[in-house]
Amino acid sequence: MSLTENIFLYSRTLADYYFSLEETFYSLDEREKTLFSILVEGLIKELPDSESEGLSLPEKERDDKKKKFFLYRNLYSVFITSLIWKKEKCTLFGDRKTAGLYIIFNKISLKTYVAESKNVEKRLFTHYQNLREGGHPNKGLRRDSHLYGIESFFFFVAQYWEEYEDSTFRKDKEIFLMKNWTCSVYNIKDMG
Repeated sequence: MSLTENIFLYSRTLADYYFSLEETFYSLDEREKTLFSILVEGLIKELPDSESEGLSLPEKERDDKKKKFFLYRNLYSVFITSLIWKKEKCTLFGDRKTAGLYIIFNKISLKTYVAESKNVEKRLFTHYQNLREGGHPNKGLRRDSHLYGIESFFFFVAQYWEEYEDSTFRKDKEIFLMKNWTCSVYNIKDMG
């Protein structure tokens, strides 16, 4: 599937989600709308106009452009997963805890924190509180929160479902996602 088809598919998915939220859950919030725009603009900006243009760039610049393109593409996919999770959480799961993977993405530094939890909701809230209060145990997250503000971070549920109840499965998926993430990560453990 081409990038254009993917963007169309994701946009349609988002539009369907937006419509259902309009009726039941009061629509997407402003941060979700903002992030959607950032991701689309990022994808379009990093996409070469043609193959020949991509080849004319210096190798490092071409590699950076490619990395950023894949970062935005991966984030786009995670964004949609997170929206679907949010919708399901409101309709299907209720108060049930979600076991899975989550990411914290900084839109300015383009760095990502990847982690797993048996209770994603509680972990994301704890991260948010720690960042807001300036006492996060991860030095990189704490530094960027101080530099760019907590508004520069987006919190996502990246992967979830029943198989994530198994802690070994969850940990393996976390390490895989961390090691295969396109751009820099804040994580320092499990990267060896």
